[in-house]
Amino acid sequence: MYKAPDNPRPYQNIAGIYKDRGNYEKSMALYQKSIGLPNVSNTSISKSKNNIGNIYWLFNDSQNAMRFYREAVAIDEGNRLARINLASELIRVGNYALAMQEADKLLAIDQSDVRHINLKGFILYKHNCFNDAIRWYKKGLSIDPSNWNLLINISMALSRTGAYRNANFFLSKALLNHPKNIYIYFAYIDSLYNESNKLKIENILDKLFTMFSIDIILDQLSNAKRMENSIPFSPDITAKIMIDKIKRYRNEE
Repeated sequence: MYKAPDNPRPYQNIAGIYKDRGNYEKSMALYQKSIGLPNVSNTSISKSKNNIGNIYWLFNDSQNAMRFYREAVAIDEGNRLARINLASELIRVGNYALAMQEADKLLAIDQSDVRHINLKGFILYKHNCFNDAIRWYKKGLSIDPSNWNLLINISMALSRTGAYRNANFFLSKALLNHPKNIYIYFAYIDSLYNESNKLKIENILDKLFTMFSIDIILDQLSNAKRMENSIPFSPDITAKIMIDKIKRYRNEE
């Protein structure tokens, strides 16, 4: 920073290190410092504002997170990451109409980006337009066949239409490609619950408890509840089945 006091990049890099270490106050101060430098570009300002929004998001401060995401895209309309973050946060608070506007803007920028495609499909899913959502998810999977987000989302959309066999196919593929992604197990359990497939639920639960500790499972269930509007499965249904399993698991020890 001493060699290039007017260059925002060193401030942003060190701010990122502080953020990763959990020192959010210093991180935010450095991002703010980078914004106030003379002759700083709009692209750089937008990047810093997006990162500040991410810090507020970590503290579940949706209002300030969205404020900085909006400022980021207002300064640089091409900042896709900030727009994705804005759309994702609008989804999290249940404002699907505004989220759809942002998703459409992203698709206008790049129709081949699976993040944009997934957003569009997910918002349609939340509007109970399951078949339309499935079409978008299929488009995304044609570009990135192993994308875990798309695999979970298409599975849950298929499950909601009663196409359980197809849903299980994609969930099995997701687990095969991403065996350490706990959200795939959660989604699988929700889908099997809709199917009333108790035997298969026990099978997935056994795999889950082999892969993860009870503390990790409970922590991720809590996180899923916080992100309820942003995930395709029901954290309440999943949690109920998990808690029942945990009680039985502890009784067996």
